[in-house]
Amino acid sequence: MSVYSGRDRYASYSLSYSNRILTGVVTGSIGIQLATQYDRDLTQILHSIADKYFAYVGDFSACQAYTDDATGVVHLTHQKTEKAGCVVDAYCMGTALSREQMRRIRSDAKNPASLDERIFDDYQQCVSFVQSVLAQFESSSEASK
Repeated sequence: MSVYSGRDRYASYSLSYSNRILTGVVTGSIGIQLATQYDRDLTQILHSIADKYFAYVGDFSACQAYTDDATGVVHLTHQKTEKAGCVVDAYCMGTALSREQMRRIRSDAKNPASLDERIFDDYQQCVSFVQSVLAQFESSSEASK
């Protein structure tokens, strides 16, 4: 399992990849420097993923918000995951502000899936959801061969 992490005075994050699930855990208020480090670490993980497709689970239950500059970086990061093969995402959100910021980030990235259908109360519910979608995706991929 690949694990990356970063922190500053106001926030922290960890990123890991295992069993076709990329997990990001974010706490606090994220500024531009930490968002840039997150993007750099996520890019490293994406380069190491051998799977054709995977899922992303964002545990933002302790995330307060992103600065405006940081949302721009996170928008690009979101696009990178989709281009690398992310076919489903799910989130635990901590505040109404972080939820609205994620809605805007996904919209800017042209992600058509409803965020409301991808927000859950806890991490395990997120994992169950993405695993079921990955299984459906795998079944449909196998059927089309």
